[in-house]
Amino acid sequence: MLLVVLAAPLLCNLCLAVDLVFHQGGQCGPSRYWAGCIDLPMDTCCLIYSTWCGVMECIGCNRGNYLYTYIGEDSCENDPHQRCVQPGADGPSLLCCLDFAGNELCGGSWASVAPGAATDRAKPQNNCTKSVEPNKISYVDLDGVRRDIFLPKGSFPRATELVVSKDFVALAVEFPVWGEFS
Repeated sequence: MLLVVLAAPLLCNLCLAVDLVFHQGGQCGPSRYWAGCIDLPMDTCCLIYSTWCGVMECIGCNRGNYLYTYIGEDSCENDPHQRCVQPGADGPSLLCCLDFAGNELCGGSWASVAPGAATDRAKPQNNCTKSVEPNKISYVDLDGVRRDIFLPKGSFPRATELVVSKDFVALAVEFPVWGEFS
């Protein structure tokens, strides 16, 4: 039992899920519109397209976590376009910001190496075996109010269409508020 308790801190960095957030523009951080895969497990690909292929950041990544971007592919099975090792002090930070250079189809994944490991993960150890679409979009409506919506499986294309057309009434009607069903 003592062994399990002592090993838990070493393993927790390997079992967490993080949020990969994609911004329309070329800058990470707060923005009017973003889409993301929330609670994304390690080595799972978040697939996204056109409108959202600006930059990607990781919320919840810790120092030493690896972020990978992929472009022009249907999944993250090939070698990554870019990678970033999360720098900084222990704990969450927003220091990796990866650019997609305006490609039409893009994706991202993340990985972790056990603390103290000498492994340099220039590419994912296990290529992504699962791909998902974003499950959340955050936007600012015409009244200046930030809204977060939950995207049921398969609804990302429709939600993107409504964001692009700035049809905030339809977004509010067709999609549940984040937290009610997520």
